[in-house]
Amino acid sequence: NPEPMELGESEVRLAFPAPLPVEDQILITRQSEAGPSGLAIADLSEGRLRELPLQGSHFRYVSPGILVYRQSEKVFPVAFDPAKGAHRGEPSLVLEDVRRTPQVAKDGTMLYVPVRGESEARLVWVDREGSVTAIPGERRGYSHLDLSPNGRLALLNIGSDIYLRDLERGSRRRVVGGSFPVWNPEGDRATFSEEGIEWIPADGSGDNETLVDVDGWLVPTSWNTATGDLAYYSHRNFEIWIRPLEGEPHVVLRGAGRLRSGRFSPDGLWLAYVDDETGDYQVYVTAYPGPGPRIGGHVDL
Repeated sequence: NPEPMELGESEVRLAFPAPLPVEDQILITRQSEAGPSGLAIADLSEGRLRELPLQGSHFRYVSPGILVYRQSEKVFPVAFDPAKGAHRGEPSLVLEDVRRTPQVAKDGTMLYVPVRGESEARLVWVDREGSVTAIPGERRGYSHLDLSPNGRLALLNIGSDIYLRDLERGSRRRVVGGSFPVWNPEGDRATFSEEGIEWIPADGSGDNETLVDVDGWLVPTSWNTATGDLAYYSHRNFEIWIRPLEGEPHVVLRGAGRLRSGRFSPDGLWLAYVDDETGDYQVYVTAYPGPGPRIGGHVDL
């Protein structure tokens, strides 16, 4: 077994922490571009990381003495001694075609989403009558798509990377690492979440420029074409913030519920957003920059 290393010295990405019934120790998935993911145990009191010879990800301990984890679309359990921090015997396959990582209850009950047909997303056009037309191209794990102002290009996430997709030619290329891409009004830059909020030329040329330098998971959602303001929200407190063209970022909407996904109208005079203060997500619209009444009703999301 490799010698324990300081947590800060690890050159691999550490992800998906899970508790162990041992004080100050947690399970960790170690990820590296040079090889497969595997298991490690982090000792939080000593700040040390010990790697174990078990390949997979999303490791979870289930009492008494079982370690459950995932390899691609398969799920395996193996006997595990938390006190020794070691597994015993060989893993046994119990589930195949698993689309989402299983969640395991204390009694061993497992909840998971199976793969049904095509497991990857495809891009489609939907017209005002609801008719769907597929966009040629491969299926991938697309998410957080934003259409360019001219309607010919799309920024989208595949995993933790942002890609530029030409919807007419079908080409695709990586722009930058990050999440939640949003076009600027001119259609030449990608705004995204990484360390705070940044933007970069949409063709990937040039360097990132920081727009909002705040710790926490910030999600840019919309630019105001009239004022140049950027709307975003925080996953820490679920308030809608504005990064103005001039001046400091400030809260524009807060409430008893979780507010998110602020979107400006084309003329910049209205701001639509989502709020769950009633217990269900509902869409509201308010005048921008206000003050003004809140208009809303129930919408199934």
